[in-house]
Amino acid sequence: MSERFDGHERIFVSDRPGGQGGRDLYRTVMLPDGTWSKPLNLGKRINSPGEEESPVISSDGRTLIFASDGRPGMGGFDLYRCRRLENGSWSEPEHLGHPLNTPGDEVILTLDASGRTGYISSARAGGDDLDIYRVEFIEEPGEELAVMLGEAPGWEKGDVIEVRSTDEGPSVFRVFRARSETGKFFAALPPCRTYDFRWVRRGETLMERAEVVGCDDAYGASGSVGRLRPFEVMPAGSAPAELELPELNAGEEAMVATAGEDVAVKASEEVFDVEVDSDLAGKDVEVSEGMDDGAPVVMLEFEAVDVKVDFGYGEYQTQAEAAEVKAVAASIAERNAAGEVPVLEIEGGASFVPVKNKRAYETNEQLARMRAEHARDAMITALAEQGLQVGVDYQIVLEWGVAGPRYKGDAVEGADTYRNYQFAQFSLSRSLVEQRR
Repeated sequence: MSERFDGHERIFVSDRPGGQGGRDLYRTVMLPDGTWSKPLNLGKRINSPGEEESPVISSDGRTLIFASDGRPGMGGFDLYRCRRLENGSWSEPEHLGHPLNTPGDEVILTLDASGRTGYISSARAGGDDLDIYRVEFIEEPGEELAVMLGEAPGWEKGDVIEVRSTDEGPSVFRVFRARSETGKFFAALPPCRTYDFRWVRRGETLMERAEVVGCDDAYGASGSVGRLRPFEVMPAGSAPAELELPELNAGEEAMVATAGEDVAVKASEEVFDVEVDSDLAGKDVEVSEGMDDGAPVVMLEFEAVDVKVDFGYGEYQTQAEAAEVKAVAASIAERNAAGEVPVLEIEGGASFVPVKNKRAYETNEQLARMRAEHARDAMITALAEQGLQVGVDYQIVLEWGVAGPRYKGDAVEGADTYRNYQFAQFSLSRSLVEQRR
C-alpha cells in the first residue's frame, strides 16, 4: 500500500472479486469525516489480466509507479509509470525500459520526496544477489519543477494552501494540503516564477506571503528539496503586509520568502537545501491559541447521487448545459463548499448493437469510452464556470464497458431493451462532512 504525503489518498493491491485479472490496483481517498471511501478499481487502463504489484505514489500525488507481469515487457515483472492528467485520471502506463527493467523480475521501486530519485532492489550483473541501486529519472525539457517542503503548525482538517502566480508568465494555480498530524506539505511548482501563498480555512485567509522561485531551484538543477519558512497564523484582525518583491531575472539562484515583513528577504537567508532522504516525520501539532476547540460539531450529510444520460443508437455527446450535468455539478459544488473533495465516478456504457458511425469509432468498446469521456469533458466545463478545478476541488474516475443481451438483428424491435445499456452515468457516494459552528 502506498499513501500520498498529505495522507488523503491510498493506492493498494487486492485480488477481490470484480477485478481485471489477478491482483489489481485500487484507490481510496479520505472522506471529510476521517473515514475512507469505497475502494475503486483503477480500471483497464492500468490493471491487466495478469498481476499488478507494489504501487508507489509520489509525494505530490502526480506520479504512480507499479510492477506488472501482464503487459508486454522484458520478462517477468517489469516497472511502469503513469502520470496524473489534468482531468484527475491516470495516463497510459509507460514501460520504464532498460536498464531499469531486465529479463528478470523488478517488483519494488521506492521514490524520494521529489519523485525524481528512487531506489530499486535487483539482482543483476556486477552485484551480489539482491543489491540496492539508486535511480534518477531524467525528464524531458520543460518538465522541471522546484520541489519544496513547507510546514503550517496548527493545521486543521479542511485547510488548504492556495498558490497563485503573480508575475507575467502563464497563469499557475495550485492547491496543496498538509498532513493533519504534522502540518507538513510538499509544493511542486515551475521555477523562475513569483507566487502568492495563502493559507485558507473555511474561506478565511489565515496567512499570506510571497515566494519567488529561482531558476536554479528546479530539482533537476539542485538535486535537493528546498525548505520553506514555516507558515504562521496571523493575529486576529490583522491583514497581510504589503510585500515589495524584487524583479526576477533569468538565471537567479535564489528563492525569496517573506512573511509579514515590508522588505523582501534573499534566498540565502530564508531557504536552505535539505538532503532528499532527510527525516520528514514531524511531531504532533498543538492547536493554536484563539481557536475554539470546544465549538459544537455539526455533521452535514450528503446523500448518494446517481444520474444517467441515455443515448440513442450511435449517440455519444453530453453537453455541459444538460440538466443532468447541471444537477450533478450543483451537488459537487455544494460538497466542495462544505470542505469535501468529492470523487465523481463516470461510467460509459454501450450495447452489443453493431456500431453505425465507423468514422468516429470502430467498436462498441470505443463508443462506450467516448460516452464516458464526453460526459467527463462536459462536467469539467460546467464546474469550471463555477470556479472549480478538476484534480484540486474534485476528482473524476472513468469507467466504460459493453453489456446487455447479444444482438439478434432486432435493432428496431429491441430498441427499448438495448437503450438500457446506452448511457453515461454520474455517481457520487454518500458522505458526511464535519462542520464547526
